[in-house]
Amino acid sequence: MNRLLEIWMGLFVIKELILFINDQKFCLIPYSMISISIIQIFNHGNPKTLTTIPNANYTQTNHLGIFVMAKNAKTYFNEQRRRWYVYVEWQGRRYYYSKYLGKVCSGTNPDQPCKIAAAIASEINSEIDKGIFQPGRHHLNSPLYLKNYFEKWISSIQVENATIKDYKNSFLNHILPVIGNKYLIDINYDILRDLQNRIKRSNKGKKNVMGALHKMLTDAIKSGYISQMPVFPGFTGRDSIEEKVPEWLSIQDQLKILAEIQPADQYIFQFIFLTGCRPSEARAFQWRNIRQDRIVFTHAFGPLEELKPIKNKRQRSFPITAGLRELLNEIPKNLSHYIFLNSKTRRPYTKNINRDIWNPASMKAIGSIFPLNNAGRHSFANQILEATDNISVVSKALGHSTIQITKKHYGDHSIESMRSIIDNVRKIRP
Repeated sequence: MNRLLEIWMGLFVIKELILFINDQKFCLIPYSMISISIIQIFNHGNPKTLTTIPNANYTQTNHLGIFVMAKNAKTYFNEQRRRWYVYVEWQGRRYYYSKYLGKVCSGTNPDQPCKIAAAIASEINSEIDKGIFQPGRHHLNSPLYLKNYFEKWISSIQVENATIKDYKNSFLNHILPVIGNKYLIDINYDILRDLQNRIKRSNKGKKNVMGALHKMLTDAIKSGYISQMPVFPGFTGRDSIEEKVPEWLSIQDQLKILAEIQPADQYIFQFIFLTGCRPSEARAFQWRNIRQDRIVFTHAFGPLEELKPIKNKRQRSFPITAGLRELLNEIPKNLSHYIFLNSKTRRPYTKNINRDIWNPASMKAIGSIFPLNNAGRHSFANQILEATDNISVVSKALGHSTIQITKKHYGDHSIESMRSIIDNVRKIRP
């Protein structure tokens, strides 16, 4: 046997070997000497005819312990289906292809090879040579294609409805139109840099879009679809993002606007000013949320006026201060679960509270429409910082998960504290 193999090795440049075992007796036959459809196998000296796929591949045999490298992809004609296919065996599995980028092998003549099948085989062989072959790449319904994985991913992630809306906008209006239905493994730095340059949004908007793609790829790694994250371009130079200092009102300006609102509707705005809560949290605040020494924020109204857990789904406690206790005692009792009711509808305020009540009062008092969230939450934070410079207290009051989040938005804007320090320094100079 060894001698026979040596002779064959000397006579031919053998690229492929097919191993056949039959009752412990076998023969190794150079593939170049075999008909593409008929192989002669000797069983105890008796020839036997076997019809095979031309590029059948055996990676290992228990009898000999010989490892044979995987064969390249080849085209073949299936007599039963009267159709051309591409066949390749990869990592112990067999793969058959009849489509390539939406085109179907339509050839029905075994004597006239299908060009599309040849193109698929050529592409696969090139990928095998480069060490980047992935079987799923040639199936357009594979979850490893960007559009397919996005549809699977967006329907399964558990995030807020507003976040889902932002993700869909990022992919449908920015990512997919530029990248197309790219194979996930093929997404690299050059593709990402081109995408970032072509997004028609502000730098902050671009960052949100790129963040959506990064989030999806992160989940793809966790699910085992891809093995590593491509390098994302940064936001430096012309793409740098200037953090916008949140606008806020002084207590005096808050009181000016409040004076333009009907007394029966002032309670909810005073509550927002005193607690720094979001307007949606104030609208959903209920009597049962009042404890002996604190109030607890548990729910808010969503975009469709649905009651939902507050942001981050972690209830937030806030101490009942002297001013807050006085306000809660002044609010007229009602039979509703909700504390703050619209004076006209006698129902909880809707998101139209801005349009119908706050905006007209703001325009009348200060000559412009000042956003309610800034007038309440941002103003609350900056007023505390101006008075105490205690960012830890502000962070806890706002319910931020980390103090870094508070510093990002409010840490560098304490003008009064800065003025006090500078004045003290100048006083000691001659």
